[in-house]
Amino acid sequence: PPEAASDERNWTTPDDASVSAYEASKTLAERAAWDFVAEHPTMALTSINPGAVFGPTMDGRYGSSLQVVERVMSGKEPFAPPLSLPMVDVRDVATLHVAAIDLEAAKGERFAAAENTLSFLEAARILSAWDPNLKTAKREAPVWLLRLLSHVMPDVKAIVGGMGRNLSVSGAKAERVFGFEYIPTREALIASAESIRRYQS
Repeated sequence: PPEAASDERNWTTPDDASVSAYEASKTLAERAAWDFVAEHPTMALTSINPGAVFGPTMDGRYGSSLQVVERVMSGKEPFAPPLSLPMVDVRDVATLHVAAIDLEAAKGERFAAAENTLSFLEAARILSAWDPNLKTAKREAPVWLLRLLSHVMPDVKAIVGGMGRNLSVSGAKAERVFGFEYIPTREALIASAESIRRYQS
């Protein structure tokens, strides 16, 4: 909803023009899982839907979320995209998955996993405060420029599709049901940066 954060009661509309194929695939896959369990009532399902996952990595083969941090740290992009993302630490995502195996209250439930929603510019400022030598973006890209570039650059087209959407997500239900507190997003971002630096050296 544009006026408030989403939560587990909300579903992405896969065929909406602003929804990427990646987002649609996640929604369709989860719906298929719930349909399957409905046809097999002896099974139990808990779905945990994380936002962008940051935090420490086990090795140098990290995924797209940490690649975003790597790009922010590189200083190659003068502007931050005018987007915000719900964020969560990978350690919290792991905690929820393990705890859900035995937690009766989690059965048959959906959980959003998100500690906070930050803009790319806010994330850049956190990383810049962690290491003032980083040449992170200091302002957001003008919308008119992104719209122009989207006609020739597929990566920019994906950004334009998400502009104006409220991507805030509340992860409060997971904290309440599982009885834990999220690792702050700032710590998750810095842990990501530390991992990237460790495996680049």
